[in-house]
Amino acid sequence: MLLHGIMSSIAEFYSQNLATEVKKGMMEKIKSGGTVGRAPIGYQNIRYVDERGREERTVIVDPERAPLVKLAFEEYATGNWTVADLADHLAACGLNTRSTPKIPSQPVTLKTLHKVLVNPYYKGTVKYNGIEYEGTHEKLVSTETWDLVQSILASRLNGERSLKHPHFLKGSVYCACCGERMIISNEKKKNGIVYPYFVCGERHSKRSKDCKNRAVLIDVVEKEIERIYDKYQLPSEVRILLEAKNPRNNSYRKEKI
Repeated sequence: MLLHGIMSSIAEFYSQNLATEVKKGMMEKIKSGGTVGRAPIGYQNIRYVDERGREERTVIVDPERAPLVKLAFEEYATGNWTVADLADHLAACGLNTRSTPKIPSQPVTLKTLHKVLVNPYYKGTVKYNGIEYEGTHEKLVSTETWDLVQSILASRLNGERSLKHPHFLKGSVYCACCGERMIISNEKKKNGIVYPYFVCGERHSKRSKDCKNRAVLIDVVEKEIERIYDKYQLPSEVRILLEAKNPRNNSYRKEKI
């Protein structure tokens, strides 16, 4: 019984010491910028052996999924998508999870996409025990874009709704008075006719009393933007240079000659 108790104590000590050493190794790897465990969607875990025969594990960009992950951040940063709608769009584009021995690959869902959007790994940061470390893996999004996505997610804590008034200029027009983004508002008159307007988001939400900009009909805004773009013309020397560089024009001239 004494021998059995001694052997049990030795085994317990060995197990605890092994766990401590493993945690220490993981901590050292994270501090040096490495990735512990399975990399998130958009990356791949690989193993290779160096010239001395030592095995090393690292993370590389997934060429199939990484462009779609970038697209997810860029599109959500516009503020024109809900997480659910963007997840459906990305699933249609072919973004899916990586398969495991027990779980096959599946199209990305709302829950999966939300985990992607809040993961600081994509801006080059490794988070461990609540502390963030600078990673050595390649960034998929800039810090500015990631912070903007977090701001939009935080502003929608009470839930997201599908956009009621989609328009190709939405998110691109800003108030000339206060500089805030213009939003779309549909006003229904007594005769039942609905008039769509661009209104200052700051004034509409009554957060600012200083803005004096009035609502503008969407048709008027569209015509003004068309008028502005009509003024943009390339200088003649630039146009000639671009035409000379265009391979279609060169082939056309050869055929004509």
